[in-house]
Amino acid sequence: MLARARARLAGLERVELSLAAADEVPPLADAGGVFSSFTLQLLPERAAALRAWRAALGPAGRIAVVFWPRQREEDAWGHLGRAIEGATGKPRPDWEVPLRAQLPELGLRLAEARDLQHEVAYPSPEAAWRLLRDACSLQVLLARMGPAATRACE
Repeated sequence: MLARARARLAGLERVELSLAAADEVPPLADAGGVFSSFTLQLLPERAAALRAWRAALGPAGRIAVVFWPRQREEDAWGHLGRAIEGATGKPRPDWEVPLRAQLPELGLRLAEARDLQHEVAYPSPEAAWRLLRDACSLQVLLARMGPAATRACE
């Protein structure tokens, strides 16, 4: 992944790519930005990751985070969330509100929050499950739950 990115970015100045655990990003103190796409929600120590990302930023640097919001009860994601909760006995962690409250002590402030909705269509519920299970955000969750809970969700 890094090799492909380096090839695409060859010749650009002030671009540096590196590989590190999310909470072990080097404290560069001059990065223009950190972008997290559907990663923060999967980390066990979200505040530690934000702290490391903050230490990498320059004075005007920004952190942009995209994550799956809580499911709405009435939509397909709500049904999926209830199935997972029923199979595991564990509700989805409510991490967004507590983490938002920690932002000032992490040296961060929330500049903007948007709840975006996008219609997604699948040929069937089974096809949606297979895609989410095999190639998307449920991989980490299902790995933590174990095979028995995964089968119960199916």
